[in-house]
Amino acid sequence: MRPGTGSRPPPNDRPAAARWSVRGAEEHPIVNLVHLSTPRARLIRAALEEFSDGGYADASLVAIADRAGLGVDVLAEHFADKRALLSAALSRRDRTVRDEVWAGAKGEGWNGIQAWVELMRNNQKKPGTVRFFAELRLLATDPQHPAHDWLRGHFELVDEVVERAVSTGITRGEIRPDTDAAALARGLLAMIEGIETRWLATPAEVDPVAMISDYVDLLAGVITTDAFRARLRR
Repeated sequence: MRPGTGSRPPPNDRPAAARWSVRGAEEHPIVNLVHLSTPRARLIRAALEEFSDGGYADASLVAIADRAGLGVDVLAEHFADKRALLSAALSRRDRTVRDEVWAGAKGEGWNGIQAWVELMRNNQKKPGTVRFFAELRLLATDPQHPAHDWLRGHFELVDEVVERAVSTGITRGEIRPDTDAAALARGLLAMIEGIETRWLATPAEVDPVAMISDYVDLLAGVITTDAFRARLRR
């Protein structure tokens, strides 16, 4: 046991909110997304490993700093507490996905709506990551959960991505001016998370990419302009 960690009950004896994952740290779904070139990045990785090993409630700042090979004073320069560490890691993951899937022209107009298919295609390659976030989203609905603020920010990021796609699409004549971007964002997020849940439960029976593709095709008939649909059919 490392100094500062204290005694820990076996994983199955801790409440669900304290034990998000039973995977080892090397299998943690976010770790590989974090670059290790700076003390901040090393601390984020160490925190994720510590949370994965023993749960959020039992993780100590001393143990996290020790795992990162840094002092607690360095940790305090970057993060006020464990909540800040968790929020930083989850927010970084969201930004990474946004930049990979919706960067530049990929996030504008109808391309930004079709990009949800690309998101699902990427997620299908990482079932462990999808499962981790499915579990975390449920736990984070509790206002007292340390990831609750991240969850609210996650919703805002989705709204931002869809708003950009809709506004640029309207300007280009691709998307109908009466399209409700907020409602569209809620629908897309609910659809993709619902499909992922069904896929995780019955992977042999579900093709998540085909399902979200079908939904996007349905959207094309509702939110795109007649002129743009004619261009798509050519």
